[in-house]
Amino acid sequence: PKKTPDPKPDKPRDKRQERIDSQFERTRTAELLHTMPKPTVALVRGAAMGAGMSLALACDYTFISENAVYRTAFVNNALSGDYGMGYFLAAAVGTPRARALMALSEKLEAQSIMSLGLALRCVADTDLEQEGMEFARQLASGPTVAYAGIKRSLVAAQTLSLSEYLRTESEAQVDCSFTEDIREAARAFMEKRAPQYRGR
Repeated sequence: PKKTPDPKPDKPRDKRQERIDSQFERTRTAELLHTMPKPTVALVRGAAMGAGMSLALACDYTFISENAVYRTAFVNNALSGDYGMGYFLAAAVGTPRARALMALSEKLEAQSIMSLGLALRCVADTDLEQEGMEFARQLASGPTVAYAGIKRSLVAAQTLSLSEYLRTESEAQVDCSFTEDIREAARAFMEKRAPQYRGR
C-alpha cells in the first residue's frame, strides 16, 4: 500500500499578527477596569505616563497627589498609544483635545489634570492612601448593585444608540428594584437613619 504522506506543517503565523494579538491581550486590563461591575479607584502619585496614564483613565475614580504628572508620552517614542489611551481620553476631554494631548505629549501637572476633569480629587501627597482608602470604604458600604448598574449604563452610553442605551438603563434600574438594598433604603428613610446596605 502507498505510504500516506506526512501532513504539511502548519504555516507559521504572521509575526505582525502575533504581536497584535499579544498586545491586545495585555491591554484588556484596561477593559476589565472599565467594565467590571465594581467601582475601580486609582491613586496616582508622581508620574503616570503612557500606559500608566491610560490605566488611571480606565478607572472610575482617580485621586491624585499634588505632585502628580500626566503625559501621554507615546509619541515621544514614535508610538501611537495603548491600553485604551485614545478611547478614554477622548471620552473625558473630547476628540480635539485628546488629539492634541496625544500628538503633542503635553505635560499635565496636578492643576491641569483637575481642570480637564481627569481626576476626582487632588490631595496632599501624605494623605493620598488615607483619602483613597476612605473613599473606597465609602463605596464598599454603599448600594453596590446600584453602583454596578450606574457603571453598566455609563459604559453603554459611550457606544450604544439612545434606544439601546435606554434598554440597558432600564435593565439596570429593574435589577436594582429587586434588591434588599432598595427596601433598606426605604426603611432607613422612614426611620430617619443612615441605611445599612448589604450589596444584594
